[in-house]
Amino acid sequence: MSKAHEPITPGEILQTEFLEPLGITAYRLAQATGLPQTRLSEIIRGKRRITTDTALRLSQAFGLSERFWLNLQTDYDIELAHDENDPELSQVERLVMSQDMVDSSASVDL
Repeated sequence: MSKAHEPITPGEILQTEFLEPLGITAYRLAQATGLPQTRLSEIIRGKRRITTDTALRLSQAFGLSERFWLNLQTDYDIELAHDENDPELSQVERLVMSQDMVDSSASVDL
């Protein structure tokens, strides 16, 4: 199945929604966060993932939660995995949970 578009990487979002509008370079962000410029450049180019350490530092620099950055990465990873495994996923047997299990799992704090 062909995709209408490629998923947007967390690095693209970092570049287009944060760095460009604020006039910040990867070099300046590296200085502010203590992250290696090569790591940030690889994230921006979609060649590297956002790790927990990177998310913590980006959250401090931009005043957002670390979960924001980690969720960007997780959403991207899920979309890629879903696309890559689509035929196999259709073969997975669905195990339906009872309503009691659904209700009790909704009250679990993660």
